[in-house]
Amino acid sequence: APLLRHKPHKKQDGAVPKAQLLQLSEAKTSLTRMAALNKSLLTLARIENRQYEEVAPICFASLLRTLTEEYQDLIAFKEITLYITEKSPFSVQMNKDLAVILLSNLLRNAIKYTYPKGKILIEIDKHVFSIANEGKPTPLDADKIFKRFHKGEQDSTSTGLGLAIVKSIVDLYQHIRLQYVYKEEKHTFLIVNC
Repeated sequence: APLLRHKPHKKQDGAVPKAQLLQLSEAKTSLTRMAALNKSLLTLARIENRQYEEVAPICFASLLRTLTEEYQDLIAFKEITLYITEKSPFSVQMNKDLAVILLSNLLRNAIKYTYPKGKILIEIDKHVFSIANEGKPTPLDADKIFKRFHKGEQDSTSTGLGLAIVKSIVDLYQHIRLQYVYKEEKHTFLIVNC
């Protein structure tokens, strides 16, 4: 006979106890985060191995319109006001998939770190694409924000790879560069067409 018998706690109505539901929720959150981390690392490896060779002229404004539609629910949920000003077209010769990843990461980053009811300002002209958001009222560390696994204020929902991916993409192309500035209480990321 076994020395210790364990009888599982079972509610009469068949419901799962709260403690188990909490454990399942935490496990699902961890699994989702690990999947995102894996996807980001694979993307970085592909970028660094130059697996995105096909290039074409990419119009950032039209790509941005598509992405803002995709993120409209999140923008509305946070009650963010999005301003887009296009003075002239910003077109870059690059891989379309990488352009989508680049703009998507910058837009998601701006949405995530903009306070509820805040503003995101996107300005487009021939030489500069900029995305600025209201958020934490102090500048980010420009030497660290583009490094892998850097997370602002230990953000548990972040993989710390989004801006590292943005930097890796920009570094593939000699005719564009990436900058971060904090001005007028806004965090601004610029892609400069050299």
